[in-house]
Amino acid sequence: MKAIIVTNCTNRKRVTSGKAIEAPQRVAGESVEACAARWVEYAQEHPSQLTPGDLYCGRGYGEALSAAQRIGADLYTVSAGFGLLRSDHTIPPYNFTFTDLANLKAPPAIWWKAINQARRTQGLLTERLMDETLDLAILSVSTNYMKLLEHELSNLPEKALKKVRLVIGYKPPSSLQASTVLYDSRLDGPDSSIRGTRADFNSRALRHFVENVALKTNNHSIENHRKLTDALLTPMRPPSIPKRKKATDDEIKNLIRNYWGESGGRSGISLRILRDKAGVACEQGRFADLFRQVRAKQ
Repeated sequence: MKAIIVTNCTNRKRVTSGKAIEAPQRVAGESVEACAARWVEYAQEHPSQLTPGDLYCGRGYGEALSAAQRIGADLYTVSAGFGLLRSDHTIPPYNFTFTDLANLKAPPAIWWKAINQARRTQGLLTERLMDETLDLAILSVSTNYMKLLEHELSNLPEKALKKVRLVIGYKPPSSLQASTVLYDSRLDGPDSSIRGTRADFNSRALRHFVENVALKTNNHSIENHRKLTDALLTPMRPPSIPKRKKATDDEIKNLIRNYWGESGGRSGISLRILRDKAGVACEQGRFADLFRQVRAKQ
């Protein structure tokens, strides 16, 4: 079976030499296309250029890599900063979040087209999905990254869209509902062997789907994929929801510092300690921002 896997990039990156470049600021009167071209030109001047596999780290990306290796698929990475990346593409260490994208005042679909134009990868995903020899395209990205992809995917011919399996843990866009294999909290319950955080949920669902569904059947219809996935999830219990206390930003940053040695300076472990050991509630995005603030001063 010939397959591709599409995942999204991560906040955690390996910086081997020099500092990570910061997201661009859009100049007054500058078009989105011009801003993207300027950003790409600036990025190409950085002395350190890494492939996605060498740059991105963390459990979520690791699960996607493992899934791709298991099924023998080409891995593509959706980056807010640099568009669609093949495994052999190179980019510098960078900081570019969806907050930065909002500051550029560029709608996700418009930026997606502009950044891929600037990097000469426009239409790369559509081209792969239109490949007659491709059997399956397994996509597992978070809600923000889906905003980048939705327009391109929604405009695919039906023949190409039938190859797509959107393996996720959230309500899909209506245009992609027919291609979705939906996972839920049972993946994090006591009967699951692949529990983790909300940040890596989609990647864990991807790996579970590849190992237990895609590799276990020769019938790759959406109906059969859903049937097999439901059969696996049905006997699994959802997790119990612990009661956690609220904390201010300063209190959370103090806890991050206090447990810095225990977490090894790793965001995912630090969040798990915060929730399970300190008993503090904190949304993933909020925690990521606070963790970066603490790390910058360590």
